[in-house]
Amino acid sequence: MNSLLNPGTPPPQIPPEKSEWHPIGITLAAAVLLGAGSCAGAIAGGGSWVTEVFAFLFFVCVIVFLGGLVWAFGTWAQKFRRGG
Repeated sequence: MNSLLNPGTPPPQIPPEKSEWHPIGITLAAAVLLGAGSCAGAIAGGGSWVTEVFAFLFFVCVIVFLGGLVWAFGTWAQKFRRGG
């Protein structure tokens, strides 16, 4: 028997909207944590090539963090523009 024709069958549920802020928050938190670890590693590196690698990773994390902030601002502005 077809369940769509059966009047006792409830209609299919619409899934809830996914939050658009979760990926942004994860990106920002990961950039901060990885940047802090890279900064600590660069300080404790003692002047070797490891210091240069950790310093490079720190600057990459800073760029990712700034990109996350731009992403968050763009999401907020888009939501504001839609009136929601």
